[in-house]
Amino acid sequence: MGGNNPIALPLLLTVASLVAAGYSWGDTPDRLPLWWSVHGHPVLWVPKSVGLLLFPVLGLLISYILYQVASRDKMLDGQSGESAYAIANIISLPAVLLFVEYTLAYLTVAKSSTHTFPSAIFTSNIAVWALFWLGYNLQYVTPNSSIGVPVFSKEADIWVTIHKHAAWGLMAAGVVLFVFALACPVGLAYFVVSLVLWLGSYGVVVVYSFQFLRAAQSAPPVLLEADENLQRPLISEA
Repeated sequence: MGGNNPIALPLLLTVASLVAAGYSWGDTPDRLPLWWSVHGHPVLWVPKSVGLLLFPVLGLLISYILYQVASRDKMLDGQSGESAYAIANIISLPAVLLFVEYTLAYLTVAKSSTHTFPSAIFTSNIAVWALFWLGYNLQYVTPNSSIGVPVFSKEADIWVTIHKHAAWGLMAAGVVLFVFALACPVGLAYFVVSLVLWLGSYGVVVVYSFQFLRAAQSAPPVLLEADENLQRPLISEA
């Protein structure tokens, strides 16, 4: 892979998270919540060491796995420019998302007396990073077999079209989810709608890519042949 090392930012964020964990250690109880009800009340508790260290370790681990997968993709060898930058952003995205959620949401919960989950903060960060930022970077990713929408075709035109459509779809879903997260009250409906907007967006993108690929492969190549026939006389005359 070309460009800067995509794992550098996750390493930096992990160190920053560990520093924040150490700074907050004395202000947190011996047991911390790890799961909440749809109304934001804690339902699962873990030792403080697990609660404070899980997010930093998980963010680095997921990004490192993505990096290892991408580094073995020969189609990504020598990539540079916008595509390399976008791929690095996608690889580091899990670490960035978990760092933001950890510092803005989880540490706030850990140090509070009620441990009520800040659903609006958590969900709005999902909208910004897991949907909008992911979609923004997808439109610049060039054909490969490891990073991007699962498109089972190496044809550049099909790849670019699917990823541009997926990018706009995810960004639009991110905007909708962001507004919903800040405007609606917490409860069962909030949880269900948020989950549908978040995970459902990924499902729609995958289904769309599959249907688009089937349509492109089954369409007769009449226009392509016509273009080739029109270009041949021009080339021969030159």
